[in-house]
Amino acid sequence: MAETPKHTVQKVYMGFAAPHSFPATPDLRKCYYSFSRQSLHQYHTAGVGLDSEYEHDPYVLRAAEHCRQASALGRVETESVVQLLPPVSMLDVKGGAFVQVFLAGEGSQVSETREKIFSECLPQRQACIAASRYLLLNKEGMVSPQMSTRLDEIALDTGTSIYILKSDIPLATMQTLTPSGISGESEGLGETVPIYKKMMSPDDVTLFVLISGDIASLEYALVKISVYLDMLMGMQIKKLEIDPRYHPLICGKKRSNLQDIMQETCTNIYIPMPFANVLSIRRHLPPLISDEIYITGRREDIVNAEKRIISTYQSVTLMSKTITITAPKKDWLLIERLNDIKNIMSNNASYINFPILGSQNIEINIFSSHDYLIDNTIDSFISLLSDYYNTAYWIFPLSSHTQNSETLFTDSEIKKILMNITEKHRVEITYKHGCFEIAGMKDEIKKAARIISEIPIIQNRPQQIRFTIELSNKYHEFIQGKKEGKINAIRKNVGVIVELHTFSSRSFCIDIIAENLEQAMQCLSMLEDEFPTEITFYIPEEYHRRMIGIRGNTIQSVMRQYGVFVKFSNTTSLATPGHHNCLDDNVLVRCPAKNAANLIELKETLMNMVNYKDKDSISENVYVPQIYHRMLRNKSNKIIRNIEKNTNCILRFPNNDVNKDYITIIGSEAQVPRAIDMIMKSIFDEYKFRVVSTKALDDIIKSKEYKFWVVEYIRAKYCIEVTSFPSNINTNVYPNISYHVFRLLFPKSQLSYLDLAINVIFQYFIQHQVPLYISFKEGIWQAPHLKGYDSFSHFNSMLFPPVSASKRNPQEF
Repeated sequence: MAETPKHTVQKVYMGFAAPHSFPATPDLRKCYYSFSRQSLHQYHTAGVGLDSEYEHDPYVLRAAEHCRQASALGRVETESVVQLLPPVSMLDVKGGAFVQVFLAGEGSQVSETREKIFSECLPQRQACIAASRYLLLNKEGMVSPQMSTRLDEIALDTGTSIYILKSDIPLATMQTLTPSGISGESEGLGETVPIYKKMMSPDDVTLFVLISGDIASLEYALVKISVYLDMLMGMQIKKLEIDPRYHPLICGKKRSNLQDIMQETCTNIYIPMPFANVLSIRRHLPPLISDEIYITGRREDIVNAEKRIISTYQSVTLMSKTITITAPKKDWLLIERLNDIKNIMSNNASYINFPILGSQNIEINIFSSHDYLIDNTIDSFISLLSDYYNTAYWIFPLSSHTQNSETLFTDSEIKKILMNITEKHRVEITYKHGCFEIAGMKDEIKKAARIISEIPIIQNRPQQIRFTIELSNKYHEFIQGKKEGKINAIRKNVGVIVELHTFSSRSFCIDIIAENLEQAMQCLSMLEDEFPTEITFYIPEEYHRRMIGIRGNTIQSVMRQYGVFVKFSNTTSLATPGHHNCLDDNVLVRCPAKNAANLIELKETLMNMVNYKDKDSISENVYVPQIYHRMLRNKSNKIIRNIEKNTNCILRFPNNDVNKDYITIIGSEAQVPRAIDMIMKSIFDEYKFRVVSTKALDDIIKSKEYKFWVVEYIRAKYCIEVTSFPSNINTNVYPNISYHVFRLLFPKSQLSYLDLAINVIFQYFIQHQVPLYISFKEGIWQAPHLKGYDSFSHFNSMLFPPVSASKRNPQEF
């Protein structure tokens, strides 16, 4: 009797580079307080084979631990290599890292191990809260037991490390760009250390609370600490528990409803991030609570804010739709495009419910109050996927008699290939059945495919390369052209197969199939030239009819001239409760990528049909220290309401969970400067003086050191903005003399610090041996008199006093 052949399990080989991790590693000798996750000894390095320099990063230890456990169970062959990165901040004693992972084994076991690594090994990020020294330290200059206990509790609950840094650290040092040369670094927290602010008054000595952890834990800890600091500032606290699916709806489009509630009730409202328990499985920690909303302020104001929130919550009817995407794309979005996802939710007042990171669940639910908001969310969501490519690279046997193509490579050769690719390029690559499957950003995919094509054993064998790109259904006709004219032209020119097929109810895929990489790349380049590029902007609706013209003749002529497609929207009909006061873009212009330069020209053409007062809606960020935001919102809201009414602009304060020193003004190009001027006059004064220009003075003003030690220092220390500009003023006594005018802009409450700020400027000039020529002759510009302040007689040797102060000749210091 013949022996039954044994079933051979096909091996699957997988390699990927996990996201970059930047845990905070400050010098503990420069900390008033520290609570590090390392002190809990949750992850042991015994048997993991890691150097002690990685013990500060739970992300590295978890990845190594999972690989070790999978190998010990005999399920999967694993290998992990840690690659070092420069530190994200100058404060860090140690740098960042990312982990290269190689897995080999049965397909289901490899997928299971990958899922564990992604779901439990989130990279570390860091952020910082700048707070008044008086909030954090007692009279003896020590962290009080109450403060220490509360920070311990927050660190334990959120799974973060928390440090209070000493005050000799400049603000600019805390916020440092990630060193250049790190390829593929994602946006957001990975690039900078964001600075959040909790200041009681501008003259406070600043201390920094540095927090480090995975993204979800980090943002949750920031909310907890901000609420605690509000309590120390004398505010009451109220916690509401509301289903997180309703949070974006309560906020309204672009958080307009939430901003109105905070403005009208003079409260701070903190809403934790929506993906608290999606981004990681917390084995050793309590789950993060994502349904909490915190309100801080006076008791009666909290009651009013609570009523507004509950009223909005009860008036909303929730609707939902479901879409599907592949698991790698879902993970890529959560890791690399999280800020874009949050912006989409904010812009459309919608909630996107993701499955847990790393899982094979591919269903995503979108919730909102209206169908059109859900549809806009889905379209924006799928548009993010157009930068994410999938590639399959098949290598066939030389003849049909050749055995399984997997014998092309040994296990060690496959490992070397995958590890070499993932070390340099952030892609996920799998090898099975003689095929390399690659997923990642389009530029990284192309480079990885090029590396595979250059492997000597592959070059002389039959090949097939397939690129797959997912796009929104709204672009289907645009890309294929009339009767598939664009696609047929590409097929004919390059000689490859181009297929368009439906992927889901909301998206379709384009497949490019070629017999060699050069053909595939050429076709891909031609196809990318036809991909849609678009801009949106706002034009008042009363101008739409004029631009469209009779029977659409005017806009048809413009579209033919520039080779673009223009669509006007009626945003008024879409106005809904809670979404008011949002200046939405209502003109969309779309064209092929090869004609992208025409977009701006067409926009200018349309804007020429608009009256100047309504022309070109823009947004401008105005520097207003965060501690004055409450003052602007207060005063019975008269300041803000008066500005918005008189200028037809919208004023947007930064989110309380992302405190910044800027207010955003949205309105027409003609009215925004007027709104800025009204804001400045409502709370600011200015003082100007001028100094005769010299080469030394010009060089100093242009230097980075001057900006850091003078401009940034005075801004952080005294909340005074220093600007300077050249000015040629001819006088009868000293003709053709050029000057530098220095302008100091400051809140009225900072008037008493003006002399100190000026002293900083001149001390810096004197230190650097800059000659200062001072003139007191008749006809020289006179500084405006400031109420409550004299003519700086104690600075008579440095500044221009009023004309009557002196009749001396110009002198040099």
